[in-house]
Amino acid sequence: MVHLLWKPLVNRFQGDNCTLSIKAFETLTSLVDASGDFIRQRTLKEVWPKLAAFLVSQHSVSRNKGKAYEITAAFKYQLVLLRGLGPLSRKLKIDEKDIALLASVVVPYMDLSQPKELQSAAVGCTEELARCSPDSVWFFLMKTYCSCQHSWSPSSLLRPVPFSQVLNLSNKNVSHVLNYLTSS
Repeated sequence: MVHLLWKPLVNRFQGDNCTLSIKAFETLTSLVDASGDFIRQRTLKEVWPKLAAFLVSQHSVSRNKGKAYEITAAFKYQLVLLRGLGPLSRKLKIDEKDIALLASVVVPYMDLSQPKELQSAAVGCTEELARCSPDSVWFFLMKTYCSCQHSWSPSSLLRPVPFSQVLNLSNKNVSHVLNYLTSS
């Protein structure tokens, strides 16, 4: 059954019909519930990049938008993805590399210039991703919200990564996720 549905389903993630893409994402979620690991690689290879590309392209569009933006199909699709990608990632048991791709796309939505609902969904998604790979999520939080002033490494055996000593925690969403990471 999955073989028959797969190609038409993947095609629904292309184009600019966000309403159709929302339904395709709901269908994908149902397929993952039913078949799990069977479609894991296909999902990561064929669907993940399309979802990531959409979120990246819409990040700048949704920045500093008012209430009027919240009734658009694009906003609703962003919200569905940000709410659904974390749980979907856990069901698919994805590895750090794929968590890194999602974290790099989701973490910027925690920016305070995004609509509050998208911020909240991004925080929830980031916490779900942290359940799969806390190190990857921590890295992308630091990479996104730290200014690079010097290099740091937790061990002399590891290559240093540029980070500042003091993290600017004026973003309450980032503070919330970092607290979540340190408490789990």
